Order: sequence, then C-alpha cells, then structure tokens
Amino acid sequence: MVSGTGVKAATSSQEVKFLPGQTIYGYAVFAAPPPDVTAVTLSLVEGTPTVEVELR
Repeated sequence: MVSGTGVKAATSSQEVKFLPGQTIYGYAVFAAPPPDVTAVTLSLVEGTPTVEVELR
C-alpha cells in the first residue's frame, strides 16, 4: 500500500510482542529504485524512530 502522498509504503502487518533487549529481525523486498536514490528511511515498528539505510 502506498499513502496518498506517495511517500509512505506499508505492507500488511503482523503483531509481534517482544520485551526490552530482545532482537527482532524484519525482512523486506523492494523493486529497484531509480539510480539517483541512495538511501531509504525505514520504520519497522510503528511509533519508534525511523532509520536511514544506505542502498548499496
């Protein structure tokens, strides 16, 4: 799903319960972005700070 502004994409979510200090891994697959895109901003858990990820 892409938001009306086209700047936020989200997939269906699964409820994951975890405790402080636990590590949770998230995996995603994206279509190749245009060549001038060098990074994406991710938010794996709603309400937490986003993370800037460099594309290689």
